[in-house]
Amino acid sequence: MENKECKELVIYGSNLSSTVNYLYFNNIIRHMVKIPSSLYSFLTGIIISDGFLNKTNSGNIILIFKQSIKNFMRKQASKQASKQASKQASNQASKQAFFFICFLKLAQFCQGYPRLDFTQLNGNIHYLILFATRALPCFIYWHELFYVNNKKIKPSPFFFNKNRVAQSARGVGNKMGEFYNLLDFEALAY
Repeated sequence: MENKECKELVIYGSNLSSTVNYLYFNNIIRHMVKIPSSLYSFLTGIIISDGFLNKTNSGNIILIFKQSIKNFMRKQASKQASKQASKQASNQASKQAFFFICFLKLAQFCQGYPRLDFTQLNGNIHYLILFATRALPCFIYWHELFYVNNKKIKPSPFFFNKNRVAQSARGVGNKMGEFYNLLDFEALAY
């Protein structure tokens, strides 16, 4: 007779791996999924920058993170503009790395890999790369924290003084914010 009761000690976070290409989660499993406290600050920074939360008909929340495809395309530059071009290339490489760091950190909540998409704004088509998490109730806390009547609100500056990882993630991901050094962000995220 096999022992079905496991009493092994599991190191916190060691059992978290990607759920990409796993089948759909039923309602019981969805409610068992929790966000590790080590991701709270990171997740907060993502939501404040280019991420957004979408409520489904079932009341669960999907986190979607989008970046313009322009951040992933390299432009050919003339020799005169090489200094500026190298700075832009470095900026693009940092944004590419940031996007994939975000995906790898949140892959345990995703069902699929990042994909290409497009949106139409003011009659112009914009291409983008995005990833989305599964519809999970564990994101309800963040939806209630950052959304009022399904509109994203901006937290007070006091919030960022307490949360350096969120501040750095916001700076890297947000086109409007000051661009922080990605290495500083990585050091804070771990």
